Amino acid sequence: MADVLEGETNKNPSDPKYYALAQESLEKYQVLTGQINLVVTVVTRVTEQVVAGVITRLHFTAQPLDQIYFLMCNSKILVPLDSSQKQITVDCEMAHIDGGIVVKDPNDPKYYALAQESLDKYQEQTGQRNLLVIKVTKATEQLVAGLITRLQFNAQPLGVLNMLSCNSEIYEPVDLSPKEITVDCESL
Repeated sequence: MADVLEGETNKNPSDPKYYALAQESLEKYQVLTGQINLVVTVVTRVTEQVVAGVITRLHFTAQPLDQIYFLMCNSKILVPLDSSQKQITVDCEMAHIDGGIVVKDPNDPKYYALAQESLDKYQEQTGQRNLLVIKVTKATEQLVAGLITRLQFNAQPLGVLNMLSCNSEIYEPVDLSPKEITVDCESL
């Protein structure tokens, strides 16, 4: 049974129709602000209220495709009963995420490149050679006074069946000084 608060009904934020409405709201926000390349990352809360139509209220986060910060957004969509045009109001503000760990897509090629860089450092430290990253299995980022990327990946020496499981942490300072990489691997 749905929760009802003051005429508003809580809805499942995982429903794809609410993601689509959040993306539509975000597109309006982009037109209003001139920001581009924003995508909805997650819809966190949805309520609906029946009035002279249906009012849907969304709370969602968005992220620019090429940036590290997040936007926290709230939108209100009124779909009138007479089927006239939807009315969307939306407001977003930059989220304060310092220290928050964000799970990223481990299939993104930049994480493969960072894993290979980490593995190169491991080879330098241990004297092992000819290791190749097989797959990045987990990637997270944390915004601090720079960016910390943590990776879990599998590696394998060329021509050998032994597999390694590796964990690395890459710290990229804001001041553009060299990356600091720590890495540890163990045989599977």
